[in-house]
Amino acid sequence: MSEAEAMDRTAAIRDALKPFADAAEMFAWPVFERDDYNLVPGTKLTVGDLRKARAAYAEIERLDRAASTTKEG
Repeated sequence: MSEAEAMDRTAAIRDALKPFADAAEMFAWPVFERDDYNLVPGTKLTVGDLRKARAAYAEIERLDRAASTTKEG
């Protein structure tokens, strides 16, 4: 896989996770031990699902920043 293909895939994953990460911010409730069972109102997603999506989105953003810093430096 070329670097351009990898960047395209990363961008696609980031774009797919963004709405879920944004929703996690809207439902930023305290952490409960049953987060994997508590459904977010109006969805079939759990609070735990949204937290995982937010964490994945943050990790992709961190890796993108690290990659751009490496290219510039």
